[in-house]
Amino acid sequence: MINDISATLEFLEDLELYKTERPYILTPHGHGLDHLGDSKNGQSLNTVRLINGEVVVRDIRGLGQDKFTLQDAGFGIVNNETRNKTLDFMSEEARKDYGRETEEFWKKELEAEYVLTYNVRLRRNGYWDPNEPVDVAARGWIDPPAKGIHVDLTFEQAPILVSNHLTEQSKTEYLAPGYRYRIVNTWRPLIPFIEDNPLAVCDTRTIEPSDLVLTDRIFPNNEYTLYLVKHSQKQRWHWLSKQTPSELTLMMMYDSKPGAARFCAHGSFVNPLAPKDAVPRRSIETRSLVVTKE
Repeated sequence: MINDISATLEFLEDLELYKTERPYILTPHGHGLDHLGDSKNGQSLNTVRLINGEVVVRDIRGLGQDKFTLQDAGFGIVNNETRNKTLDFMSEEARKDYGRETEEFWKKELEAEYVLTYNVRLRRNGYWDPNEPVDVAARGWIDPPAKGIHVDLTFEQAPILVSNHLTEQSKTEYLAPGYRYRIVNTWRPLIPFIEDNPLAVCDTRTIEPSDLVLTDRIFPNNEYTLYLVKHSQKQRWHWLSKQTPSELTLMMMYDSKPGAARFCAHGSFVNPLAPKDAVPRRSIETRSLVVTKE
């Protein structure tokens, strides 16, 4: 069944302020874009203003998975079973093993010389089960669905991240002519199928550079930049209806090679087709540095 839908996505408002000043988000705690609108002693902790944009989100099931690839669209869907059959990643060891599994996947998928999965995160929507044991360390790895359409990295931030994650020996070997480095994400549901807060991705070929707004994220001990996204009628948005754990979403966050799709704008959205009793979303995502020969 094909499910093209009209849905509301959260975009960055096109303010005059952003023509002379970067938007910023001060994040005294947490990880996600979940502090928008916060203030302290009357001083705003951010200048990000999001607005709702009504868009048609086209179902990849009706269009065909083969029409979308990392190279061309900035995203893709592949059939891939995780070796963790319980889909329970609350323990640190389970997350580490999933990171190793992801590295193995990218080595094969992109014929990589080097892969480092440097981040594994869980997301959950809704309230915690009051009967669930409290594990503060584990919960530190869990975020709500990301708020606001965004790209994880910018063209100025990605090279810094690459340098930070390579050893001095690896820099000598790989940061040289003949090598290409990419930062790529995977996203997988952890329930039988997703209806609540699914993932929307945009075909990179339909985004103009002017749609991307460089934004500062400022933490107590570090800062980095990401892109927030302004809405345009030219953009083409997609989702995979009732996505299952064996259907893995791949997303490009940075590619050092010009000419290819070099990013993927994405974010969660409220699914108008979801029943009121839909199982709250649970998902796992990874971020990886991949080095290949050009």
